Amino acid sequence: MRRAVACATALAAAAAVLGVTSTSGQAAGTDREAARYAAIVQDDPTAAIDSNGRVYYTEPVPSAAALRAQRAAPRLAPQFPLSQTFRLHSQPGSNRTILLDFDGATVSGSAWNSEGLPNGSHPAWTLDGNAGSFNDDERAVIQEVWQRVAEDFAPFDVDVTTEDLGADRITRSGSGDQVFGSRALITPSNAVDNLCDGQCVGIAYLDVFDQVGGRSQPVWVFPQYYQDNAKGIAETVSHEVGHNLNLEHDGNSEEGYDPGHAPWAPIMGNSDHQPISQWSKGDYADADNQQDDFAVIQAAGLSPRADDAGNSVGSATALSTGTGTGYITNRTDKDFWALGQCSGTVKVTATGVAVGTNLDIELRLYDAGGTQVAINNPPSARVDAHVASGMNATINTSVAAGQYVAAVDGVGNGNPRNGYDDYASVGAYTLGVTGCEVDPGDGDTPSAPQDLSAAPGPSGTAVISWSAPADEGESPVTGYEVTVGGFTDTVDAATFSYAATGLERGATYDVSVVAVNGAGAGAPATTTFTTADVPGQPVIIGAGSGGFGGAITASVRWIPPADDGGSPVVGYVIKGTRWSPSGRALQTGTTEILPADQLSSTLGLKTAGIWSFRVRAINDVGAGPYSKASKKVRGR
Repeated sequence: MRRAVACATALAAAAAVLGVTSTSGQAAGTDREAARYAAIVQDDPTAAIDSNGRVYYTEPVPSAAALRAQRAAPRLAPQFPLSQTFRLHSQPGSNRTILLDFDGATVSGSAWNSEGLPNGSHPAWTLDGNAGSFNDDERAVIQEVWQRVAEDFAPFDVDVTTEDLGADRITRSGSGDQVFGSRALITPSNAVDNLCDGQCVGIAYLDVFDQVGGRSQPVWVFPQYYQDNAKGIAETVSHEVGHNLNLEHDGNSEEGYDPGHAPWAPIMGNSDHQPISQWSKGDYADADNQQDDFAVIQAAGLSPRADDAGNSVGSATALSTGTGTGYITNRTDKDFWALGQCSGTVKVTATGVAVGTNLDIELRLYDAGGTQVAINNPPSARVDAHVASGMNATINTSVAAGQYVAAVDGVGNGNPRNGYDDYASVGAYTLGVTGCEVDPGDGDTPSAPQDLSAAPGPSGTAVISWSAPADEGESPVTGYEVTVGGFTDTVDAATFSYAATGLERGATYDVSVVAVNGAGAGAPATTTFTTADVPGQPVIIGAGSGGFGGAITASVRWIPPADDGGSPVVGYVIKGTRWSPSGRALQTGTTEILPADQLSSTLGLKTAGIWSFRVRAINDVGAGPYSKASKKVRGR
């Protein structure tokens, strides 16, 4: 049986100038980790250890019969405008990213290249053979893949996106860098031949999500085997990213990939053929892996999504507009919504996402004193491999006049041996109510959206956020128009944020957001913001020669830049230069990123001689200019 073992790792505070670590460094690997890897490879034939001692998995191609069944699935209509296909974000502004990369990429200098993959480019996914553009059918499939993967990761603070905002959103530059993630490269590349002799649908390294340097990216997904089957592609993406997050395979005593039982299957098993695919803790029948997926994922770098609704009748969040979107993030999370003054016939609906929901909803209605008035929890059932029934809930009842509260909970159906419990019944939902008093407004169009804010991000980005207008007018809000610097885009009514990209660093932008209903656009909410820039120059205040005997060292001290660029400094890099007696530069080198609170360093040097040092500051936008050089000191 495979066992989960906590991997104790430590990152060096600074890498060496010219390849020699500083005295505070510590090796990343441990004997315990090596023993775990050896056990994994012994038990799981899909796992291998690379030349650097890291484990990666290659997922075999499903049987021909299984692939035929998957390809027969109906193609779902797109849920968003086709023009938004490559700008989909599940949680814009998060420091963690899972990028679904459909348009091809260059992979070079990675661990995959060390294992035999030539440096080079890999093509975009395509159905019609034209990799240079995406037709409507292709965009619809991409949207469905995104919806399914976003739902799998909805309980966590991570942005699942189809928009590539740059390598710095994925690659962790040092231990102080808190912006990183995984790139799922979905490509019909011949890399499948180089890496697994053409016999796999996906490949990924284990436990590298927070790896400094990102050499173990990307995750590979080879969609040619699934053609236009979005569920097959999405399940493979979530499974491979799960490996990056330190999850092993969920199998049983007979199979390496447990296929589940109707209507449920584990994501880290074979979840292609059941409509409810969830994370697991290995309590289904004959499970061979008892990893607690949620605990492992959080330890690997994904925090839980923040709670977004009250946790009791007394602390219920007001549902002021008649609809609300929320998330159940763990088995103990219950969302309570205050519906206002209700009377007569009241209808409350709680609906999971339209595609690939993981949330089996139980809905309860309470009066203001906390007495339960009604409950609905229809039993779930398998319709086909893509759809389960009974996941949503509706209460339609008659009530006396008064204040009422609705509660949404994620539940199971049966137990893990014959169904599933509430362990991973989590995800997004929308709550709607009629029969309760919602201010209808005094005009046709909505009032201005509330709580408008703009948060500058890295690399010329910003996240625009708002909440629903207090008065939606005489018909429901159907969407929002967002204008940033003269460019206008639209988002749907359930979305209250927008990721602006391609902005000029250090520039000031005007923002306008208006709500739209059947009567037209309402009053605008406006604000301005200035995008962040790189930091200014640190100031070196001292440098010292190394001591006699022992390792070759020198030291340097500095103070932070006067201007952080509008984004906090997250670390520093030191550049060293060795000089000849005549003043000619002989060699240079740099450290990894040092923590932001470290303002001095004793550097281990590979070569003795005369050295000078420069320091640059780094924030979420990037690296600022190097400081003026220190005085020359002697490395010894």
